[in-house]
Amino acid sequence: METLQSLYDFCESLPIPDKGMEEELDEQIFMVIDLETMIMAYAEASLSGVQPNFSLDGDNIEKLQRNVGRFQELGEEDQVVQKQLLEKLAVLKEIRDLLTR
Repeated sequence: METLQSLYDFCESLPIPDKGMEEELDEQIFMVIDLETMIMAYAEASLSGVQPNFSLDGDNIEKLQRNVGRFQELGEEDQVVQKQLLEKLAVLKEIRDLLTR
C-alpha cells in the first residue's frame, strides 16, 4: 500500500483552482472536486483498513480529462487552471486504477 499512500499524499499536495475565467472551464472545477472527494475518501478508507460503504465510481475520469483538455486559446490564467485540473485528474486516475485492480 506504499504506492497508494504516495499517490494519496501527492494528490493532496496538488492545488485545485478556485475559479476559471472561462465559464465552461470553471464548471469543470466542481466536477473534479466531486470526483476527488469520492476517490480520496475511498483511498483513505482503504489505507486505514476500513471497507468503504460505497462503490468506487471513477469511470468518468477519462471523460473529464477530455472535457478539460478540449479548451483552446485560453488566457494565461485559464491555461494554469487547465494544467492544474489535468494534473489532478491524472493522479486521481492512477489512484482509481490502483484501487480497482
